[in-house]
Order: sequence, then C-alpha cells, then structure tokens
Amino acid sequence: TYMLGGGDNSLDDIGDAAYMYTYWDGKPLKVTDHYNSREVTLYRPVERVALCSTPSVRIVASLGAADKAVGVYQSIIDDDGLIVTRAYPELRDLPSLSSGWGANPEAVIAVEPDVVFYSAASGAADLQDSTGIPVVALNATFGYDFSDPTGTNDVWRLAGLILGEEERAEELVEYSGGKMGTISSLTSSISPEDKLNGYIATGGNNDIIKCAPTYYALEVAGGNNIAAG
Repeated sequence: TYMLGGGDNSLDDIGDAAYMYTYWDGKPLKVTDHYNSREVTLYRPVERVALCSTPSVRIVASLGAADKAVGVYQSIIDDDGLIVTRAYPELRDLPSLSSGWGANPEAVIAVEPDVVFYSAASGAADLQDSTGIPVVALNATFGYDFSDPTGTNDVWRLAGLILGEEERAEELVEYSGGKMGTISSLTSSISPEDKLNGYIATGGNNDIIKCAPTYYALEVAGGNNIAAG
C-alpha cells in the first residue's frame, strides 16, 4: 500500500523491513550478550548506536562503524589521548551519555539510538528497563585471550552481527589471529628464567595505579606479569 500512497509505513520502515527479510530471515534479531548470557531482541536494523562504555567505542570503530555512533561517555569526550579519538576525533563532538559513574537514561533516550552498547554489568538490564531501548552488554576484552568464549573475537562477531559488519568482524579475527600466531611462534621457546618482568598499569585515580593480574598480550609477548598470583 505504500507504493499506492496508502498505509502508515514510511520509506525508512519499508527499507528496514527489506533488510530484515534479506539478512534476518524476516524476523527480529535475537542475540546473547556477555552479561549472564542475556537475550536481547532487536526489531529493526541498527543505524544509530549509543556507546555507554569505553571499550565499545574501540570495538565499533575497529568495525568501521564509528559513523553510526550518536553518543558516548563523557570520559571519551574529555580524554584527548585515546588512540580511537585521535583516529576518529568526531567522536568527541557527540552528546555525552553519562551521569556520574553510569549512563544517564534521559540522555540516552534523547539521542534516539536503535541499540545501546554497554559494559558487561548488571546496569545493562537496568538501562534497558528504564529506556525501553535494546541494550547489549559487551565484554571489555581487556587482557583476555582473543579466543576465549567472550573474548575479543566473540565481541567483534557479536557487535558485527548487530551492526551489519560481519565481514569486517571476520577480517579482524583472521588478522589478529595471524599476528598472535606469529608472535607466539617467536616467544614460545623462551624459558621461564629468561622472561622479562612486566607490569601492566591500567589506570587509576588519586595517585593509585591499578594493575592487571592477568594480561594475555603480555603472556603472548613472552613476558612475566609480576602482578600475577
């Protein structure tokens, strides 16, 4: 009826329906996220994504979908030293979605996202309940083995599925796997006594620096994490 000038569907609605029939088998997309394996349902393709965690900004940018971001945390806006914002400075011009230590539901609603990417925490469900917008919890991937069940590879694939960037996600999985394999082949023969000590400073505040007791990249590089154990 749209082509005949009737009905209430817009051209965007028709396009979304065509996408769903082509890529989602004509059904809403159901995904399992990284907080207690929550099931989240998306009812239309994602063109606008609210990024309510720092890692999600990196993930979306690496997938080549930074142009879909419609809001970020204030910490992203304030920090001019991040590699991701140096590569995509326009991210710092987006609306702030944070309030204190968490997401501001009103700010999230105001940017009208199709989906929200959140950290793997209970706040994801709370934010979805308060906004009525699908909220997907993504693992931070920091320091984990890429091939862990919820490691970087799975985060790329989950976010890639949601954003329609599945091909790019597989490119990243293949590329990183090759690089990790090359490095491992060079460092695997280093004896424990010959490994150099390493300390991973992950940030902090009030002059207290956090350390990472486990850090996959350091292990692959052949280092000994002095914060472990």
